[in-house]
Amino acid sequence: MSLPAAPAQLIDCDVHITWRTLDELAAHLPRVWQSRLRAGRGTPRIQPAFYVPGCGFHKEASSATGGPPGSDPETLARDWLDGHGIAYAVLNHLDMPVVSTWGDADYPRDLARAYNDWLIERWLARDRRFLGSMVVATQDPAAAAAEIERAGAHPQVVQVLLASGTRLPYGAPYYHPIYKAAARRGLHVAIHTGTEGLGTSNPPTSAGWPTYAIEWRACQPQNLAAHLVSLVTEGIFVRHPELTLVLLEGGAAWLPQLLWRLDKNFKPMRLECPWLTELPSAYILRHVRFGTQGIERPADPADAEQLWTYLRMMEGERTLVYASAYPSWDMEEPTASAVIRGASPEAQQRIQAQNARKLYHLD
Repeated sequence: MSLPAAPAQLIDCDVHITWRTLDELAAHLPRVWQSRLRAGRGTPRIQPAFYVPGCGFHKEASSATGGPPGSDPETLARDWLDGHGIAYAVLNHLDMPVVSTWGDADYPRDLARAYNDWLIERWLARDRRFLGSMVVATQDPAAAAAEIERAGAHPQVVQVLLASGTRLPYGAPYYHPIYKAAARRGLHVAIHTGTEGLGTSNPPTSAGWPTYAIEWRACQPQNLAAHLVSLVTEGIFVRHPELTLVLLEGGAAWLPQLLWRLDKNFKPMRLECPWLTELPSAYILRHVRFGTQGIERPADPADAEQLWTYLRMMEGERTLVYASAYPSWDMEEPTASAVIRGASPEAQQRIQAQNARKLYHLD
């Protein structure tokens, strides 16, 4: 896929969208499931109370249409893209990946399909600057692969968005049909934090169930790190060298120590993974990208250079992509990003647009 370049310079790799009402989604859902959707059982907003900080939306994200922020394509295009000079926005639904944590398979499969149709009709058809992250239900990998073949054929769909909360780490052979289909379609895979511990997935921290939201939020990198190590050691990037993983809202400054530890253990234990012909860190730096929103930062914004002490160790000028998390309460405007402020002028240009332009073939 190749889309024509837009005149603006920024590319936002994580913009959250939603619907004005569930009726928008129900219009794409088989009738047999519509009563379940409207009844609230299994709606795409199932979260334990301690997961919700309750901070709402960013003040800039108010909607003039009466729906929640992020529900109107025209408002998003005018206020966010035009207002900040954003050439493209990768659209992600914050809650929809939760369908992969539910116990049944049929309803999540059809709900994910309905979401993808809604995404294409409601958003991608409205503005060529909108790029879509499709969703699949991972309970049935064969059906998920078929959905990737179907919805992934749309030229503005650029990646498959997966839940961070799972029963198995993402390198497990169980998920291989999903990666095979994504690679065949020229799509990448993204994991967005927020579903750890929901439904049938494992506890959200390595020690078990937390009590407070601050524990859950502080420990999100543990989850992403486990998926990342699994994907590398199981050889997903060897099987699919064209595939890239995008990690969103889980930080990134934790990566250098993980790279060192993984490489250190690989040297005496490489017989377990004979398919790896390079150090694990080489695969990660080549195949993994991190969104800037949520990255660890110094307490004093004036000390942004300290952050780059870590980010240089992970080749941050090449592995980071700008992500705002609009319209969440903790979104980061382009001018407010500590990552971008502390970067060199050349690195700023790469993070703001060039890395994403290359990743999503937007030449």
